[in-house]
Amino acid sequence: MAVVEAVRAAVGADVELLVDANHGWRMAGDRRRPWDVADAIACARALEPLGVYWLEEPLPTADLEGYARLRAGTSLRIAAGEMVRGPHEARDLVLRGAVDVIQPDAVLAGGLGGARRIAALAGLCGRMFSPHTWSDGLGLIANLHLALAVSTCPFVEVPFDPPGWGPERRDWLLGGPVVEIAADGTVAPPPGPGLGVVPDLEALEAYRLA
Repeated sequence: MAVVEAVRAAVGADVELLVDANHGWRMAGDRRRPWDVADAIACARALEPLGVYWLEEPLPTADLEGYARLRAGTSLRIAAGEMVRGPHEARDLVLRGAVDVIQPDAVLAGGLGGARRIAALAGLCGRMFSPHTWSDGLGLIANLHLALAVSTCPFVEVPFDPPGWGPERRDWLLGGPVVEIAADGTVAPPPGPGLGVVPDLEALEAYRLA
């Protein structure tokens, strides 16, 4: 909460803040106690006075009952679904979990067509769609095109967490950084046919296994 309060104080009231709890799924070796519904509700209610736009991944994807209870216990928007592997998981988060924002990744959830169908479901239910983009540069570009192809996407997250995760590491297969954030916070896909990028196959060759 201290971090969010400091960010809000720094940027003022006119910038939307989106908070990611990162409790929706576990990395190998992660020994933190996962949040339960009470933790998630307490966090959401504490964030409400700070004007946070949404709280992301506070609970495991499969905890549909927990998401429904959380949604009923706060006025904050709830976002989830970045690691779903199929449309049925996204459907259940929307219909049974009552999440406000569904976040599938086209790389994981049926490609551009599959993720676009999930976005259509979100639209039918009056929910938002914001694709997960934290795979690599190709994944970011694919999901950026997807976001521009639907009418329910308010934000696209651009992976940027230096020094460990910056444009050079994210876009190494594409010959360098391919997405720039403009001064007003907007992004655009690279020009050109298809996704607008061409993989650097020589860079990939260095990782060939004999």
